[in-house]
Amino acid sequence: LITHDLEIARQCGRSILVRDGLILEEGPSPRPRAGKTAPALFEVEDLKIEALSGWRRTLNALPALQRTAQAVLPLAWENLWRNKLKSLLTMVGITVGIAAVLAMVTFARFVENRIIESFSDLGANRITLNAWRQGGRKASKKRARSEFQQFSIKKDLEPLRLAFPDIIDYSPAMFAWGSSTITYGGRTLSNDIRLIGMQPAYMRMARHRLLRGSTMSPLHVENRSPVCIIGFEIAKQLFQGEGDPIGKLAFLTGGDSDKPYVCRVIGVLEQQSTNHDWIKPDFLVLIPYTYMQTVVSYWVAQLTSIALETREGTDAEQLSIAIKNFFR
Repeated sequence: LITHDLEIARQCGRSILVRDGLILEEGPSPRPRAGKTAPALFEVEDLKIEALSGWRRTLNALPALQRTAQAVLPLAWENLWRNKLKSLLTMVGITVGIAAVLAMVTFARFVENRIIESFSDLGANRITLNAWRQGGRKASKKRARSEFQQFSIKKDLEPLRLAFPDIIDYSPAMFAWGSSTITYGGRTLSNDIRLIGMQPAYMRMARHRLLRGSTMSPLHVENRSPVCIIGFEIAKQLFQGEGDPIGKLAFLTGGDSDKPYVCRVIGVLEQQSTNHDWIKPDFLVLIPYTYMQTVVSYWVAQLTSIALETREGTDAEQLSIAIKNFFR
């Protein structure tokens, strides 16, 4: 029988004390202590703990755990102190191993978060919903009772968000097709200018950030306010030498309308690079879609393009199929 418990060793007729591979003592085992007929660090009455439950079991286990600690910790400390160098190297190895594992896990999580953020910046959690009047219908086919004209906020978009909880928010994306211009103080910019009618949620979906000024509010949309947020290059080229463009009035054309309409600059976007040839963020002019509906032609003013923001991790392909079935 090999044991570290002296109480068990006392039950044997002969014992040999071995330490670090050397026999230190050999002879008859010491006699058991008076009143002790069975060995153990846990006394027999401690077995009654198993019949208890809940907090009473915990409280009753404390004395037994205390006796175990009193018996084991001195022996562990003695062994550690006896082999100082080995103990030190072991602790250093364990510490370095744990630190390496934690560093790898932390780095992996950091990379994962960065990848998810990069996908979000690319618009991975955004779906664009486009719909137009159906064309090319043959004369032999029966015409539908009601033909689609445009999306309705109350009848289409609000029920859509209620039907699909993965849709966080939406915004009309009303593009002024053709050339657009912006004019201030006798200067006019026309190259690459893109006019978009939207509501505040669109800026978050498109990852546009303000450099200065204030963002568009729901009141601007509700009141059809003639306000605009301009791109970085527009502010740099059009208002060069004019100071801060915030609060200044500029004139716009676009959206099949040659008649200029005014807007008050309330914000300037941060400089933003892109690989998109048609829409360059630094040359954007963002206005409330409700205001745009009052100044452009009837066809441009229709809500036929909607940007949808989805929760992270949403299967965009499956959600797109479900949305198509929703509108059928």
